[in-house]
Amino acid sequence: LIFLITEDKAMSEIEATTVDIQEPQTNNLGADNTNNNITQTNSTENPSSSTVATDQAEVPKPALEGPELEAAIIQQVEYYFSPKNLVRDVFLNKQMDKDPNKFVNISVLATFNKLKALTTDINVLANALRKSNKLTVSEDNEKVRPNNPSSRAILDKVFADREELQAFFKTILYKYAKDEILREEDRKYVEALLQYHTNKEAKIGCGIQDIKLGNAIGYDDTLCFVVVRTDGTTEDFSYIKCINNLDPTFGAKKRKHENKEKKEKQRQEKEQREVPAPQKGCIVKILNVKPELDYRQLKDHNKQFGDVAFVTIEGGTGFVRFKSQEAANNALTDSSKFAGDSSTLEILTGEDEDSFLAKIPIGVPKGKGFRGRGRGRGRGGKRQKN
Repeated sequence: LIFLITEDKAMSEIEATTVDIQEPQTNNLGADNTNNNITQTNSTENPSSSTVATDQAEVPKPALEGPELEAAIIQQVEYYFSPKNLVRDVFLNKQMDKDPNKFVNISVLATFNKLKALTTDINVLANALRKSNKLTVSEDNEKVRPNNPSSRAILDKVFADREELQAFFKTILYKYAKDEILREEDRKYVEALLQYHTNKEAKIGCGIQDIKLGNAIGYDDTLCFVVVRTDGTTEDFSYIKCINNLDPTFGAKKRKHENKEKKEKQRQEKEQREVPAPQKGCIVKILNVKPELDYRQLKDHNKQFGDVAFVTIEGGTGFVRFKSQEAANNALTDSSKFAGDSSTLEILTGEDEDSFLAKIPIGVPKGKGFRGRGRGRGRGGKRQKN
């Protein structure tokens, strides 16, 4: 008898437990999940049941491949970075602000539902996005950004460049008289811009009650926006500084950065520019030059044969480099013995010529090197009165 009572009790507990488990299935979500599970199982085990599955659950769309997949990826990510989406996408804006160049990890984008439905393969995403003319993929294939990250939005306003953004707030600035409180339709944009100020916490203080027009402290002739705090204190701020902080490469700063890079590139190209190799067969070697002969005299004498590029005298041997072979050949016909009674002339060739050319200056960069010895005021001398 005792055994039977225990058995009855155990059965009632089982029945109660069964009721507890089955009760959530009356919920619509539970029913949908259950039906989905049953349908998927039936579809896998018995393909003929697919007709029944259509009524109970949505048939998944076939996966895209090749060019169709790439086009879908590009379209989706271009939309993510479009000004229209960035106006309201707080999360993506924060991700862009984490990187000084506004890059976002592709692995972050791969968690977005619509992109995740296409693929989660980072390499597939990166390779596809490289074909977009609106996006830039990092060299390591791990990050992406819009080609024009300077395109920014303040609330529902999208600005293509700095000029447009600055003009918008300048219009608001000159709309009001000094100490006049901004109306709500203007205040909301100015307050949103204030969030980009470097010292926004100090400017806002205990809280913003109003924003008005005023003068910057110490600059009575300069108009600016002024925060009126909830405790009655005021604090001016520069909307230009806010715009500059909106993006380090935004507008004018971007152009300044590009100009700096351009000048640096030009400087490097100028330094690396190869000097044309001098023409061979143009150097006349003069042996036994008399000691009292100066290189200037030797240069002046040889000008009659053609243009002279360089002259030097080393240990009784003179070298005259002409600008052409014709001039050098003309110099060999000189029988005046100007350089000395025992002097002889020959044209350098082969290794001797190469060795000589390697140690002489072929050209001097413009603006550097030798200076003239004129009577100018280059040393700061005073102008003589006439």
